[in-house]
Formats: sequence, C-alpha cells, structure tokens
Amino acid sequence: MDFFNNSIRFRYVLIALVVIALFAAIFDQQESSVSFIIHWVLVIGLLFSLIIHYWSDNIKDEDFDEIIIENTADDQSADYDNSQQLYSKWLLNIEKMITTLNKDYQVGIYFLDPASGNMVKQNDSNALFLSTISSDHEIISKILSSNKSEKFQENESRDQWEGILEKQTWRGSECILGQNFLYHDAPYGCIMIYVDHFTKIEDRDDNILSQIGKTFELGLTQMEEVESVEALHHYSQRVFSLYHKINHDTSLDDVFHQFGEVCNQLFKFDAFTISIKMPSDKRPIVYYSMGENSESWQGLNFDLQQTIHGYSIFQEDKLITKNWQHDFSEYSRFGRDDQKDMEYLSVLSVPIVLHQHGIGSVVLEKKTNVGYTTIDLQLLEMFGETIGSILTWIYQYKSTHNEASFDFLTGLLNRKAFLDRFIQEIQRAVRFQQNLVLLVLDLDKFKNINDTFGHLYGDYMLQTVSKLIQKSVRDIDVVGRYGGEEFIVILVNTSKSLAEQVGKRIVHSISTYEFEEHGVKSGITISGGMAQFPGDSEEKRALVKLADEALYDAKSQGGNRVILHGN
Repeated sequence: MDFFNNSIRFRYVLIALVVIALFAAIFDQQESSVSFIIHWVLVIGLLFSLIIHYWSDNIKDEDFDEIIIENTADDQSADYDNSQQLYSKWLLNIEKMITTLNKDYQVGIYFLDPASGNMVKQNDSNALFLSTISSDHEIISKILSSNKSEKFQENESRDQWEGILEKQTWRGSECILGQNFLYHDAPYGCIMIYVDHFTKIEDRDDNILSQIGKTFELGLTQMEEVESVEALHHYSQRVFSLYHKINHDTSLDDVFHQFGEVCNQLFKFDAFTISIKMPSDKRPIVYYSMGENSESWQGLNFDLQQTIHGYSIFQEDKLITKNWQHDFSEYSRFGRDDQKDMEYLSVLSVPIVLHQHGIGSVVLEKKTNVGYTTIDLQLLEMFGETIGSILTWIYQYKSTHNEASFDFLTGLLNRKAFLDRFIQEIQRAVRFQQNLVLLVLDLDKFKNINDTFGHLYGDYMLQTVSKLIQKSVRDIDVVGRYGGEEFIVILVNTSKSLAEQVGKRIVHSISTYEFEEHGVKSGITISGGMAQFPGDSEEKRALVKLADEALYDAKSQGGNRVILHGN
C-alpha cells in the first residue's frame, strides 16, 4: 500500500486513465450493449482505484465499500445525465435553427456509426427519414464527400431516393438538401432536409445551411471540451451551466462574468483578467477583471507587444512562469509605469482564439512565486478554447440570423422578416393604442432599366432607391424589400396626413435623383399605396391587400405618386 499512498505520479496516471475511459464511454456510437457495459465497468473500476488511492489514509477499511459505491454511482450518473442533456439540447437547437429558417423544412440529423458503417438518425422529431441509412448510399456518399451543401430533386434522382425516406408516392417536385459536418477533420455525419416542393428552397439557404453545418461542428467540439474539463476536476459541473445560460443574445460582459465565477471556484489567484483585441482594434482592452485593485486596469487599453497581458494574444501561445519579472525582464505587465504591477510574480496565460486567430487572453496572477501546475494549465487552456468556441458560436449565429432576415442586395429586411416585424408592430400599436400606416412602393417601368442598361445597373438602382427610402423615414420606422422592385414600409405611430407627407417625400426624392453608374445616367419614378391600422383594417393581410389596391390606383393614374386607401 506504500505505492498507493505516496505516489502522486500514480494518482495522475489513474486520472488520465479515467479521462480516457470516460471519453470513450460517452462518445461510443456502437449499439452493442456489451461494449457499453465494458466501457462503464472500466470507468467505475478506475474510479474505485482512484478513490482508494486518494482516501486510503483517511478512511477505515470497514467503511470503504459503502462510500465507494455511493459516491461513484452518484457522480457518474450526474455526469452522464448532464452530457446527454447538453447533447439533446444541442440537437434541438440545430433543428429549431433550420425550421426557423424555413417552416416547410423537415430535418434529419445523422451520425456515422463506425461499427456498422451506417448513418444513424439522432433526432426523433421526424418519422419521414429512415432511422438507419447505409453510408455507401449514393446520396449519402455525395453529401459526405462534398465541401458544400447538395440538392437532390426526386424526378432527377428517383433511383437514389430509395433507402433515405419512408416509401410513399412522389410527385417529382420533392427535394432533399444535404450538408455534412466534420469531427476532428473527418466526415462524422450530415444534416438532411426534406421539402415537398423545390420552389420553397431559397437561394440563400445553401450558404446558411453550410454555416449551420459549421455551427454543428463547433457544438461537437464544445461538448468534447466540456467533458474533458469535467473529467479533470470536480468543479467542472459549473462549466455545463454556462452553456445553459449563454445564447446568441448574451453580451460579452455576461459571457466573461459567467467564466469569471467558474474560474473563481477552480483556481487560486490574486488577479484574474480577460482581455480582447478585435481585428478593428489597434490595442487590446481589458474586458473583465477580478482581484484587489482590479478596477485600476478594468477597461485599460494596453500595448500588445512586450507586455505580459499581450503575450498570449500576440504569440497565440501559453505563458507560465513563477516570476515573470525574472523570466521576462524586458516585459512590463500592461506597458505602464505602475509600482503596484510589480507586486505580481506568478503568471498563467492562455490565448482566446476566434476564427483561427488570437483575439484575446485569459490571465491568472499571484503575488507569490508559488507557480501554477500542469493541471491548472490544462484547465485554463480548456477555458480559453471554450470562450473562443462560445464567441464563435455567438458570431456565427448572428451572421446566420442576419442572412436569414436581411435582403443580400439592399440590406433591408426581407419579405419574411418584414412580415414578422409587421405582426410585432401591430401588437405594439394595440398595446399603446397607436396608429400605424403601411406603405407599399413599386418602381415605375423598372423592367425598361434592366432591358436597356443591364441587371448590374438595375441592382445599383435598387440599392440607391433603398437608401433614399431609408433617408426619407425615421429610425423607428421599418423598411423592407418586398420582392423584385417592390418595397414596403411601416410608419410607426403615424396619422394618415403625416404618412401622406412621408410618401410624397419618398416619391419626390426618387423622381428628382440623378442616377449615374460607370458614366451611365438615368432616372426613374416610384408609386405607392397606403393603408392605416386600425382605421382601414385591424388584420395584417387585409392591410397589405388595401395598400396594394391603392398602389394599383397610383399606377393606373400614371405613376410617380402615392395614394391613400379610400382617397
């Protein structure tokens, strides 16, 4: 028993074996119950040895069995449940992201099972997709080997559809979209989307689906990182809670505050600092700090080079030292002359990486030369990577949301996003007992512009008209591109008379504008129709119809004018 009681090295070996076995058990995709049992017996056996080694001097022999069985069962059950909950929540979020993009989409998420060589469905919400598909299937093979999303229409790939979906009678217009995702740089599965008619697929969806695939890859990496931290330290349960608290609306301050709370439980430090340098910034900024007098460097801009806090950002590497003043004598703490900075000795610093570039650092400091351990370094590296992953996920989600909500040419809200906003504005008008006016606009004889000067010139004109409309309304008003050369505006808390003035201002600004692109000059006019809520109607569809009818009246009178419904 001397080796068990006295060897720290043996303890670390046992911890490493537990981590490896736990990782294998959680990520085992095999369906074999024997394999599953063997993995978990190995985990529990190793934990038994670790507990015996750690507590053998403090616990009586007759009490051993009871304590081991109780603690091991509870801890493993909690860890496994948390992993499964995180996994299930991630799948649900990915599916929700896709169906929000297009309500007509039906989703199947598949992982590759190395043992059987089949693709196994992970989500249960859609019975249309088969639960198991051969990875040799022609459609699956093409999706897994492609570097972009793939589309398969039933009447063009009829023979290939068998083995993907439940058998039924097809019309020929149905489509499948497929996007693979990687895990450790190898194909690991795919997202498949079924839609009952190819016309319901929008051009932007290919790019957005590709981004969702990348988001999925980030999710797998995040879960792997979290589970590794969980195996290394008993405080790691706190890390799981971060993923439940953080979403795409979370601010940087909230993200860093959450991590600060966890780090306060994990590490001993006199100063904890998170600094960020975005590509547009010349110098890093201290975004979050804890410790005595930390307010003196909170929000501080500091030099990137030749500073301890800039080291991990500039070098994109870790820094660990018991005495930075000796080991990095040419450096300063923040590039400033402050005697209090010299009180700190031990430093542990890791980079925060976003899109494969160092954009920040997480730094722990002590006022003693008692250095940080290898385990501390591993944990802090996990934190740096996890912060980077969460920031990447937040930015990726916002980018995906913007692509799904905004027209790529004009930057205005697209039709779907505008109509969603229209509902919100009607609800707000009801709540505050206000009026609003819907203005539908359409360029007069725009086809002649495309036919005469080409579509690139037409695109320039649409972009310019969009800016002119936005300049003619208030910031609180809502502008969208309804389709083609048609625009739509919500004039918030506005009477008919004021709305008519705004409409005339838009018509005048466009009719008098001198369009010129690459030496080509031209002009154009616009017509508009208006309807008021609640005076003309209290229902969204009816308001759009009434505004359209007023627009038609304006067109029939020669265009270049705006007409209110009922006038």
